[in-house]
Amino acid sequence: MLSSLTIIISHILLLHLARKALKNSTKVSESAKDVLLCGICAFELGCVALEQGVIMEQYGLAIWAVSLILVVIWQVAGWDGVSPSPMGHILEGSTLGFLRVGFMLVGSLLSYRHMTTIWTAELTGLH
Repeated sequence: MLSSLTIIISHILLLHLARKALKNSTKVSESAKDVLLCGICAFELGCVALEQGVIMEQYGLAIWAVSLILVVIWQVAGWDGVSPSPMGHILEGSTLGFLRVGFMLVGSLLSYRHMTTIWTAELTGLH
């Protein structure tokens, strides 16, 4: 379980730092920041959710449920109002909204590719 927790926590921390750096950047427009933040949050959620699947498979429902609650608390506290759900952006119907959804889709797909690479490294026997 230590390897899964390390993977989850390291992704959360590194991507939190990436979000902070992007928010503090003066070289990127506000609308571009918004679109990129949506993609980063989708990438983070995808990575964490995929690793939580390993926790569920190896340690059962109770441990997985606790990790899920902690991840949801983190999303509410740490994401500063960015939602991983594309529905609001789709209903917005604007070009910016559809760009956000596109970047969220790309972030989600990249998270699968990224986690597959980590699992292929076979750092532990759990993956």
